[in-house]
Amino acid sequence: VSIASDGDKRVLVVWSEREARGRVIRAALSEDRGASFLPALRVDDGTGRSAPMAPIAAFAGSRAVVAWITAAAG
Repeated sequence: VSIASDGDKRVLVVWSEREARGRVIRAALSEDRGASFLPALRVDDGTGRSAPMAPIAAFAGSRAVVAWITAAAG
């Protein structure tokens, strides 16, 4: 889990979780200092053979940014 704030009202939470087809990265955004969150969205595209993990949440200016690493075997 990674949490970031824009220093004003927005809070971004990201995490990885296991699904039947493998790991995915999800993110949820709050626009009221964390009092409530918009529905979580899957942010990785799911097209690679690798497993996304260790997500990082950040803000770059007005943009919410999520980055992660991947692991692959074989």
